[in-house]
Amino acid sequence: MAFDYRSCKYKRGIWKIYWLNVYNLNRFSSNNFLIWVQKYFSNKIKVFSYKREYSENIKTLDPQEKAVIREFFIRGQSSIEMPIDDPVVNGLISKNILKINKQFGNSFIMNGMNASVSLMKRAEKLLKLSDIDLNENPSEDEVESIKNNRPSWTDPWHRR
Repeated sequence: MAFDYRSCKYKRGIWKIYWLNVYNLNRFSSNNFLIWVQKYFSNKIKVFSYKREYSENIKTLDPQEKAVIREFFIRGQSSIEMPIDDPVVNGLISKNILKINKQFGNSFIMNGMNASVSLMKRAEKLLKLSDIDLNENPSEDEVESIKNNRPSWTDPWHRR
């Protein structure tokens, strides 16, 4: 014999409980949706402000930082061995403009305090030659000025 809810004397109470549960489920679902929307837009704003701050960091480099980044363009290399204890190099690493190349998973090889360093992909996309005081066709005076303003840690062989 099957249970017949239509003949049950608690029929009204069961329906009240059912509709109360439906109401609460909808209320919690809408709250969860609102929380998701708030987090979504909050994250979008954080990403936007991070990108804006990052591009401002690239546009407001000091002369020593520009000289370090110019080395990549002068040498035509994507990775250069630099002293990571140098304050300028260390500052560019902490600004996420330069990164230390990792050869083996999460570890990297150092030669004394020198490590292989390269530009971050985002920095490469945002950097223009004018940001680091380079021109497409530099004059002889500009070439001489660039040679004289290279970082102190560059070796004489790369000072062409």
